[in-house]
This record gives sequence, structure tokens and C-alpha cells, in this order.
Amino acid sequence: MIISIIKAALKIGLNPYLLIGLCSTESDFNPRFGDNGKSKGICQVKRIAAVQVGLSYLDLNNHYNNALVAGKYLQWQYKRYGSEYCMISAYNAGYCTEKNRRYYNKVKQRMKKWKRILKD
Repeated sequence: MIISIIKAALKIGLNPYLLIGLCSTESDFNPRFGDNGKSKGICQVKRIAAVQVGLSYLDLNNHYNNALVAGKYLQWQYKRYGSEYCMISAYNAGYCTEKNRRYYNKVKQRMKKWKRILKD
């Protein structure tokens, strides 16, 4: 599963630790974790996110596809807002909000954790 996330991140030029931290925060890598059926997979991707990045045809239950859509959506949010904080905040809330600082910090902590784990 981690390999799928890394491959997806590298394919689109995204920091793999960011995507791993995001997936860890969203679902703890549990593909069955769900938001009342609105979100799917390890990155808890909503179908609307896949539509927004032009990948609505992908099976979001596939780990690689799920991570790929999540990564593309992060990039889309970065282009929209121009900052890492807003990119991560908007992934969670749909828009950039200062009220989402806790979520941002959690993603960043998990990025650091997984970087340590995978470097060893």
C-alpha cells in the first residue's frame, strides 16, 4: 500500500511523504474507512475531487488510483491557493480556512513520522 502511494506521488512530482502523511491522517491506511459512503479508499477521496482533476474514470478503491487522485487534487488546490497550508487545509475542508490548523499540523506530523520510518 505504501509503495502504491509512493509510486503515485512520484508519477506526478509530489513529495511522497506529503501523500503518505495525508493518507495516514485520512484513514490510517484503512481502505474500508469511510465518510458515510461519500469518500473512498486510503486517502478518503470524494468523487468530486476525481472529477475536478479529470480522473473520474478511475476506480477509487484501487490504492494507487486513490493516491493518484489525492495527489492531483492536492496539486490542484496548490495552484488554486499558492501555499502548502491552504493546499492541505483545502484537501480536508474543500477551501482554505485558518480553522483547519489542527488538520494541517496532523498531516505534517505524520509526514515527519513516515519519513523517519522509511529512511531507516
